Order: sequence, then C-alpha cells, then structure tokens
Amino acid sequence: MKLYTIHRRLLHSARIGGVVLRLLLVCNTAFGASFASAQNLLLGATVTDTCMACPQEQFGPPGAITDGDMKTNRNLGGGAPGSFMISLAQPIALGRVVLFPNMTPNGPVSFEIQTSSDPAGSTGTWTSHGGSITRGWVDKQAIDVPLNPRATGVRKVKIIVHKSPAWISFYEVEGYSGPSRGLLFVLILPPLLVAVGLFYRRRWGNRGLPKTSP
Repeated sequence: MKLYTIHRRLLHSARIGGVVLRLLLVCNTAFGASFASAQNLLLGATVTDTCMACPQEQFGPPGAITDGDMKTNRNLGGGAPGSFMISLAQPIALGRVVLFPNMTPNGPVSFEIQTSSDPAGSTGTWTSHGGSITRGWVDKQAIDVPLNPRATGVRKVKIIVHKSPAWISFYEVEGYSGPSRGLLFVLILPPLLVAVGLFYRRRWGNRGLPKTSP
C-alpha cells in the first residue's frame, strides 16, 4: 500500500514537473520575443522633412530624430502641416511607432502615420495606419502608436502632423516589430504565476512523502 502511494505521488509530481517545464518554455519564448521586439528598427535611418529651408545649425539636422539621442531634436520651424519621412536601407516588419515630441505648449495634436514598401515612396504605395489620430502631446512624453494593420516589407515611414498648437519638432521617432513590453509582460505573467505555484506545490507536496527504509 505504501509503495502504491509513493508511486502515485511520484507520478503526480512528474506530471506537475512536466506542466511547470512547459509553462517555463512558454515564458522563455515570450521573453525572447519581448527582447527581439524591443530593438529600435528606425535607429540610424535616413530622414527628410518638409522644411527644406530650415538650417541645421538653428533647427537641428533631420537625422536627429533617429540618432537615439534624446538631447537632440529636429524642428520644422513652424506649426502644422508638416511631415517627416524616414527611409530604411532594408525592408522591416513594423508593429508600432513611438514618437517623442519636442513641443511647448503641450496640447492636442492631429497626426497620421503611413508606411510604404516602395524604396522610392511613390504615390499610391502608402498605407495609412488609422488615418488622422488626435492625442494630447506632452514634451518628451512617449506617444506609442500600434500599427493597424502590422506592416511588413517597410522601406519608408512617414509621420504627418495635420494640426498642432505649437511648432512641429521631435526628439526621437522609434519603430518596433511587436507590441510594447508592458503588454508582453501582461501576457507572460499568468503562465509564470501558474508555473511558480505548481513548483511550490510540488516542492511542499514532496515533503509529505513517507520515507522508506533501505
């Protein structure tokens, strides 16, 4: 009878261990996707904008918005309308764009994000993601915009500002392949908690096993 009980408990423990392992593998895969999606795909990309007459010495270089430095910025020298176009050397898959505006005073801004798979950005190749979007912009506060639909084979990204209470200027424009890390954490947390719970259940459950004499 004791051997039967031990066998059942060991089998149950092995099953729990298998479940824990599978859940940890799920978490590991999700974490891997999180790190991959955390890479800024627009870093170092070439930038042009609609202010051809804005001297870089006064308004900053266009490439300042993709240089990874929040201390630099590019200003279009006035209010809306205006736009930035980011050109990529290789096609990428883009799931969201994050804007870091340089704007005072803060206020509601109407803007639009478009992508194109054409290296030349020809007319008729652009896809608008959500049309004109209105959000409150605050200086240096990230504006996270998921792309719908998710764009693949992207060679051009355009940020168009339709209406703004102040000049058009950005510290940085970043692009990522997947959802934000906050959302990924929310997705990872439930299986991680279940795995931890099963691990401790297995650990404390094994303490109740009867000891057998040699």
